[in-house]
Amino acid sequence: MKLASYMADGKACFGVVTGDGVVTLNQRLGYASLRDALTAGGLAEIRKAADAAKPDHKRADIKWLPVIPNPEKILCAGINYRSHAAETGRELPKQPSMFIRLTNTLTGHDGEMIRPALSQSFDFEGELAVVIARGGRHIPVERALDHVAGYTCFVDGSVRDYQKFSVTSGKNFPATGPLGPGSSPPTRSPIRGASC
Repeated sequence: MKLASYMADGKACFGVVTGDGVVTLNQRLGYASLRDALTAGGLAEIRKAADAAKPDHKRADIKWLPVIPNPEKILCAGINYRSHAAETGRELPKQPSMFIRLTNTLTGHDGEMIRPALSQSFDFEGELAVVIARGGRHIPVERALDHVAGYTCFVDGSVRDYQKFSVTSGKNFPATGPLGPGSSPPTRSPIRGASC
């Protein structure tokens, strides 16, 4: 199952990608957004509704939004693999080097990624994004995937000349982070009681 957010008939929608179309679930399930549905624990509900429905729109007739257009937080781990640490001339950190991104940095699949005009040092990296369905604290490692709704692609656009002085400023220019097109749940049940 691939979850997605998109514009269809002038409205922000979410649903499930199936074949060459999408099954729109906003009105079927009563949630305003995919984030609302996931936060409410609606993954099993989404699966059941999508299994019984035919596509409402063809992929060609929608405009992709970021999978979660309105995330509460966008947390990123920097310098998190050996080759990237070597490329930057650093040691692999003992603890994750975390930074944040703002919501307005996101753009949808097939959208425009904008290079800021004030820099010639615009670079990008392909990343794996983890979509969290519900939060928590002090979560045991063996229960961590219970909080994951799915995984998707993310392009981390960086303005390197700004990033040298501040990671936050170099990573937060508008429309520099395509997210999606869709999110696929983990291969085992991400939320207790949901079947994936």
